[in-house]
Amino acid sequence: MPKIIKLGMFLLIPIVLASAIGYGLLKMNILPGHKWAAEKGPMGVAMKLLKIKPLAKKKVETASAQQAATQAEDPLAAEKQALNAEKQAFNLEKSNWEAQQQQQQQAALHPAAPPVDPAQISRLAEIYGNMDSATIIKIFNKLPPEEVVDLLRQMGSRKVAHVLAGMDPVKAATLTQQLSQAPPTPPAASTDATSMQ
Repeated sequence: MPKIIKLGMFLLIPIVLASAIGYGLLKMNILPGHKWAAEKGPMGVAMKLLKIKPLAKKKVETASAQQAATQAEDPLAAEKQALNAEKQAFNLEKSNWEAQQQQQQQAALHPAAPPVDPAQISRLAEIYGNMDSATIIKIFNKLPPEEVVDLLRQMGSRKVAHVLAGMDPVKAATLTQQLSQAPPTPPAASTDATSMQ
């Protein structure tokens, strides 16, 4: 083989191989061919000849397009949203349960007063009616306002006037407001005896 052919093959083969490798790297976006295609000059012309187009300018994406792109990028996005919704529901249920537990603890610390017997209230009102006002005031200051109102309703007007006059003005005003309201109606007697027959 003549020397010129050997020399041509020695130079031509590496150039062809380098060009093929470069073209492959451009097509796989390993080399920034799209950026070079946007340039003016010999690099831009070479990229256009190789049919490598410059990158289009990005458009402003809307929220739904971003969400769709996120879901396309992250195939678990829907599952993540479902888990987040489940977590929020769990946290709401947990807070409701904690509030219920706290109410139960408060109820255990402050048990409800037993129902008041109207006959006993009448009897106590008669007893307090025979006492002096200063003693009644001392006792009434230690009782819950609801019981005091029930007792005052059963006592005579004169005695009630003396008791309210001797009390703390704020407590007397509260009791007066409660006295001005209609008394609560007692719960209807249950017909357990008739239902058992």
